[in-house]
Amino acid sequence: MSKHWFCGLGLLLIAGCGPAAPVASNNQAPQPADTAPEIMPGPPAPTLPMPPVPSLPVPPPGVGFEPPPPPDAPAPTNPAADTTETVKADVGVGIKGRSLDNENGLLVQPAKTYFAVREKVVFQIAIPSAMNLFQGTEGRFPNSHEEFMQKIIQENQIKLPQLPAGQEYLYDPEKAELMVRRPAQ
Repeated sequence: MSKHWFCGLGLLLIAGCGPAAPVASNNQAPQPADTAPEIMPGPPAPTLPMPPVPSLPVPPPGVGFEPPPPPDAPAPTNPAADTTETVKADVGVGIKGRSLDNENGLLVQPAKTYFAVREKVVFQIAIPSAMNLFQGTEGRFPNSHEEFMQKIIQENQIKLPQLPAGQEYLYDPEKAELMVRRPAQ
């Protein structure tokens, strides 16, 4: 029986399944087949009816909508919504690392420490040292925010931590401290 099986397999290998494709010889490209297989179209796709588009109510003219103010006009201020607080710039005011505040773990703690140390170096070492040098050479502290930013921050190449949106650094000449103005919490 195994003889017959081998014979059948041999016949299939010799006969093949269809006409043989032309083989390139002597650096000639193979010739394409004369006819392409015919593709039969299928049944048409069913079309679904479109749902009706609801119409929006239109208010009578002059009622309901007000045009936006011109771009030059100042935005109306709401004293209740414009409440801010000013806090001393210290570790924890920067945006970097804040997403880790509520996390704990073996990998999270070193990352939290890294960001805290970077802020601590700026706020508790670099700025106080620059302020002491300025006070020693000028006999006073900076008189304005602009002078503080120029003489303390820029001239000493101090990179302040980035603050979250809506917050800004503010130098207080009366206290001789860098502060952060932020929305009240």
